[in-house]
Amino acid sequence: MAPQNPVIFVLGPPGAGKSTLSARLTEKFPVQHISAGDLIRRIVKNSTAQVKAGTITSMLSKQELIHAKVLVPILKNELEDSESREQGRRVILVDGFPRRLAQQREFEEKVTEPILVLFFNCPKEIAKQRYLTRKLEGREADDEAKFEKRYDKYLQDNTDLVREYRERGLLLEVDTSKGASESWERLCYSLEKDIKWMNVIHS
Repeated sequence: MAPQNPVIFVLGPPGAGKSTLSARLTEKFPVQHISAGDLIRRIVKNSTAQVKAGTITSMLSKQELIHAKVLVPILKNELEDSESREQGRRVILVDGFPRRLAQQREFEEKVTEPILVLFFNCPKEIAKQRYLTRKLEGREADDEAKFEKRYDKYLQDNTDLVREYRERGLLLEVDTSKGASESWERLCYSLEKDIKWMNVIHS
């Protein structure tokens, strides 16, 4: 069963503000927020499904991207659960997903297509500074080497995703290189000019 609420993906490099700005959107608009990274860490830490948790842990230990056929069913279940928990919130933001075309295609085939894709664009050095100074639960081991590896993977995989969603007319690019307040203002301004966003928020 596909989720009834429309889905919006939030893309961008590590440190671009995906989770922070998505969380702020939930305070202003009737939207839900699911962080793919937080969801994976929660499963590894608490899951009673030992096979699934073990598979994910093995991939993470090898610094591999979670396979689409493993991650998509997890996200699908989370989307369905969130709809029952947070009734009245008409849109679901999924940040940090998809990371590559295989994940995007599996999700759209098995779950649903996004109505909009937010691309938070932030230069590497600014994203790196944020990444190294943020304090997130479960991410205490983040360091410069991990950033460089994650950023290289982001560049390798994200270009094709951005190109495809731009060609499909779904991409909304937002410059998040400034401070938190200015990035938030730019995001709100861009959303107010986007017909797809305005239609679903005010439907």
